[in-house]
Amino acid sequence: MSQQSLDPSDPIYQVSAGFTKPGFPAPGLPRTMRYITGHNKEGKGVFLSEDSGDHHRPMGADQAIANILYSTAETPVNLDGDSDIKYARDNEPGLHISAGSVVRMIDFGPNVASPMHRAICLGYGVVLEGEFKLTLDSGEERTMRRGDFSIQRATSHAWHNITGGGTLPGRMLWVLLDCKDVTVNGEKIGGFLNQLAGHYDGRYDVSGEEASKTKRLSRNIKMEIKELVPNDSRVEHKFMSVAGLTYHYMLAKPKGDNPVGTILLLHGWPDLSMGWRYQVTYLTSLGLKVVVPDMLGYGQTSAPDAPSEYTLKKMSNHMAALIELEGDSGLPSRHAEHPSHPTPQSKAILAAHDWGAQLAWRIAMWHPKLVRAIASFCVPFIPPSSEVLDATALVEKMPNFRYQLYLASGAVEEAVGGTSPDPRKLAAFLHGNFGGTTPENEPIFSAEHGIHVDRMMSVRDSPLTSAEMVDHYVQQYMLNTVGAAETVSDTGTRNPLTGPCNWYRTHELNSRDEASFAADCGTIGFQFPMPAMIVMAENDIVLRPELADGQEVFFAAGLKKEVVGGCSHWVLIHRPDEANRLLGEFIGSVLG
Repeated sequence: MSQQSLDPSDPIYQVSAGFTKPGFPAPGLPRTMRYITGHNKEGKGVFLSEDSGDHHRPMGADQAIANILYSTAETPVNLDGDSDIKYARDNEPGLHISAGSVVRMIDFGPNVASPMHRAICLGYGVVLEGEFKLTLDSGEERTMRRGDFSIQRATSHAWHNITGGGTLPGRMLWVLLDCKDVTVNGEKIGGFLNQLAGHYDGRYDVSGEEASKTKRLSRNIKMEIKELVPNDSRVEHKFMSVAGLTYHYMLAKPKGDNPVGTILLLHGWPDLSMGWRYQVTYLTSLGLKVVVPDMLGYGQTSAPDAPSEYTLKKMSNHMAALIELEGDSGLPSRHAEHPSHPTPQSKAILAAHDWGAQLAWRIAMWHPKLVRAIASFCVPFIPPSSEVLDATALVEKMPNFRYQLYLASGAVEEAVGGTSPDPRKLAAFLHGNFGGTTPENEPIFSAEHGIHVDRMMSVRDSPLTSAEMVDHYVQQYMLNTVGAAETVSDTGTRNPLTGPCNWYRTHELNSRDEASFAADCGTIGFQFPMPAMIVMAENDIVLRPELADGQEVFFAAGLKKEVVGGCSHWVLIHRPDEANRLLGEFIGSVLG
């Protein structure tokens, strides 16, 4: 042990800067003091410093405050020269440190709950103030009160501050130690942080020998995607009536049914709610309640014949009703002054693809108070115009959309059998739209023409989805060949693509709805008040990535832009791991 004399003016012995930062400790909790000891020149014990920890970091929108009381980078620890004190002061750790230790205290706001997560380490946790519910991924739960102690041995778990019935802050302390790889039932398990990753990953960036000692928990962990299958027991099938129509939607809840938020997933053309099959279970693993409707005209949702029923304003109202029904009305708002203040009305995060994304922008435009954030895949925001445009005028401005004239013409319905729809033709149509080509590698879709009907029946199976999934789509589409009395055609049958193609027959109607909105925005223009993300696909032949250039002007709360390389328009099923990663990171930034 070093016997050198101490210099009290050395910064490593001073009160840390975080001590004076506002917001620590959490309101209603006492300030914690940390006393570090050492030796004087006679070898006797002395107090070197007294403060409240090395690093203080808010987590989320005032939902929690993390305080690093100490961390070490090696075992055994070298105390000579007080190098351990300098290390702890200079380096904010990730969740834990390989071959080292982290002592972390977190103040939780009232009723704050963490997502389910797993750290590959040995964690000693003690309740210092308040009452917490500890939930494991098996569903087992324990209530821990002041002085109670848990030993986390690399198990998946979640914390919920229930102090004062969820009305008061609470405090916990953890000591996290490195451990060897963990094997369960013969298989090595990995860690996952979900929304917590942004608060721990990459906090300490070093190189060389020190880098080998500070591996990040979430680094190099491959995302496990468990996609939905038809009749999957992990989702409920529910129905909502609105404006004389019936919407079918899938509902999936996180384990413990204590969601940190609600996300509404909107599919595009020609898809179904199952188009989000790779995302649903991933999102529930983040602690989210997931709502996935069949959009109007699709699957088990009503399919009225009249195009006027498919305007973006009307469907925005339908989705607003769904958010009011299933949204997170009892959860804290990111924009509230304190997490104990509930949102005044239901809210949801919107994630959407293709036509669903165009609708999502309009939901947020017409009903901004219902939307916490928007993640759009492949579709940038097209602002409202005071000029009324029909489809032909739109194509003159945006030539890449010429295919929409074909899809609105009725030719697609005829291609699959007209009033006598043929499931085989419908299957070929779907395989081709999901990337299937002819033996000569010709696609059935082009931006200039639309659907090349002459190629359709020779198309090979889609490389992006299974034949079984296409069969499921055909079965769901054929449900709309016979409809409710008030919407069925005179013959008693309808074409399964009439509803989906009606979306392309509303350009002028939508333009008329939005003209007054655009005029009201004046010269300043429209801006969204909530955060947003736009994810474009590098190989999308219509919605090119450059269409997102300059979009920042429409987003007062910030815009994140991403491009998925080597990916087609069908990013959700073509690159599901990348889509999930981007979606998870964005949601983490929104929910904190």
